[in-house]
Amino acid sequence: MKPHTNLLNTILASAPANVRLFKNDNGNAELMDGRRIQYGLLPGSGDLIGATQIRGVAVFTSIEAKTPNDVVRPKQKKWAEFVREFGGIAIVCHSVEECWRDHAVKVSLIEKTRFDGLSFGMAVLRHNSEALEHGATL
Repeated sequence: MKPHTNLLNTILASAPANVRLFKNDNGNAELMDGRRIQYGLLPGSGDLIGATQIRGVAVFTSIEAKTPNDVVRPKQKKWAEFVREFGGIAIVCHSVEECWRDHAVKVSLIEKTRFDGLSFGMAVLRHNSEALEHGATL
């Protein structure tokens, strides 16, 4: 099994009970008649897509798994920024431990967000923007 596939399978198998993830294969294929089709969510979207339940609300979750020599491509960076801007959790990780450590930090920050009359979704958006202002990176 390829290292990347092994990493994805291990992340899926070790997901916490409040997380549901699905493989999101992206690419294109040639049909028998020569036409090409594109499959997957979007080019650059995470390897694993799903939701994290926080306070009874499903928060969109995207995980991009990288083996040690892999680099984040521009479309992948743009996807992660999009997910975060809209209140989701976007993680880029090189190991299972890094994945769930970063995920736990993001969930903890979202759970601690003061709502101040805002809807939960707006609180998540505010959290993401504050995190970016304080130097959060991919």
